[in-house]
Amino acid sequence: MRQIARGAVMAAVLALLAGCTGSDDSSAGGSPAASPPAAGAPAASAPDTGAPASGEPPAGEVQTLPELEEGWEGILADVTVGSCPTEAGQVTAEGTVVNSADETRDIAIAISWNAPDSTDSLMQLAVTEEDVPPGETVTWSVSGDLPADAGQCVVLARSGALTGS
Repeated sequence: MRQIARGAVMAAVLALLAGCTGSDDSSAGGSPAASPPAAGAPAASAPDTGAPASGEPPAGEVQTLPELEEGWEGILADVTVGSCPTEAGQVTAEGTVVNSADETRDIAIAISWNAPDSTDSLMQLAVTEEDVPPGETVTWSVSGDLPADAGQCVVLARSGALTGS
């Protein structure tokens, strides 16, 4: 069951990483669809909250970025991470983001804490800054209970208009 949960988290992270490099040019609208899982990859399901199997990292909270309307842009270069502790327990990642667009935009940032020497996510938290004027820098932070020591923090960031806003 943990393999399925980890596969679902990785599929979401990979879909978000793909969004950090450009806008969705599809004519279907909405956020881009996640790439189909590789052959033999497990289907997505809710995370298992039971004890981890031997050798598997424990799963923490998983939040996903909110959907943005067609035309969103990846803005990783506009994000600065001031701190992102990787020791197990209560952690707070914080930093700044600048709206480098020529118009007011909504900004969505996700921080994923990956297991040491792995791309397996232990926890992913998201923060949204709405109606950020052009050129403005805002401070962001996210907090959660990291279930085990992480190897690194991975940042995902997009700007655009939130769906339904």
